[in-house]
Amino acid sequence: MSLSIIIPVYNCEPYLISGFEKLKPLYSSTIDFEIIYVNDGSTDNSLKVLREIEATNSFVTVIDQENQGSSGARNTAIEVAKGNYIQFLDSDDFVDVPVILSLLKQAEKEEIDAVSFKLDFINEAEDRLGIMDSNIVPYNKIISGKEALISGYQPSSICVFLFRTAFLNKHNLRITPKITHMDVEFTSRMMLLAEKVLFIEDIAYHYLQREGSITKPKTKEKLQQFLFDEVIISNTIRNTIESSFNQELIIAIQKNYNSVVWNLLWRFFSKPKEIDFEFKMQCIVALKKQNLYPINGALKTNFQKLTTLFFNQEWLLKIVLKIKS
Repeated sequence: MSLSIIIPVYNCEPYLISGFEKLKPLYSSTIDFEIIYVNDGSTDNSLKVLREIEATNSFVTVIDQENQGSSGARNTAIEVAKGNYIQFLDSDDFVDVPVILSLLKQAEKEEIDAVSFKLDFINEAEDRLGIMDSNIVPYNKIISGKEALISGYQPSSICVFLFRTAFLNKHNLRITPKITHMDVEFTSRMMLLAEKVLFIEDIAYHYLQREGSITKPKTKEKLQQFLFDEVIISNTIRNTIESSFNQELIIAIQKNYNSVVWNLLWRFFSKPKEIDFEFKMQCIVALKKQNLYPINGALKTNFQKLTTLFFNQEWLLKIVLKIKS
């Protein structure tokens, strides 16, 4: 089997039928494929809709489990995936199937561990809102994951990759559960192990921006988890550094975890009313305990370097954050 499409589902009933319909070009293709839906403890009618889809389509498998988050749902599906390659797809997003199939053909031929394409952002009417920034990497050229990191790869969504299943299983690469932005942490680890990575500039993934998604949490509690997880992710990325790594690679990883910390502090500064001062201080204390603050070492941009001179003055940062809050 060539392709497994893995779709975690949690209370996405309104999007399931239309999402299934958008994959129609795949159904008329000549490749052998499967679609694995993982119903992750939905409380709406998502499971009922999925069972109806499964009943009339032999290539669809529905797994029903207690809620484990999207990471747990994806991990469950990886264990049973039969395709040579895996495409992760969120239930309210869609992919450009012809582009995926073209890349799949090349990936299978050259046994590429991970093929990355570009992503755009859309609204409910499918109007384009923007395009994800390009990575600073060589395009249309097979390189190693470590070369990609050194070139300036910015860890991002796992949905913009076709992953070779044998590669994931060989290294037991699974997604860390119970954290938001798990994609950043996962792709950081993945790149250190990938021997063959290909970046192409075609847009193949369409990401729906809607209220209540992981990146737009509705409740204070979910927002706080979203922000505090940045502490966990930055520490996890830093801990991937090994003594055998050369200086170029160490600096590349350092840039990535420092940028996660910087982005958190910048969000506190630029969105002063989003969260209360006490929570901001909890994050800063946690960063200090992990020796991630003050920020020390390489950063990606001159603007980050300049503003870090201010951020690293803890007494001043506290005063400004408290006043602005």
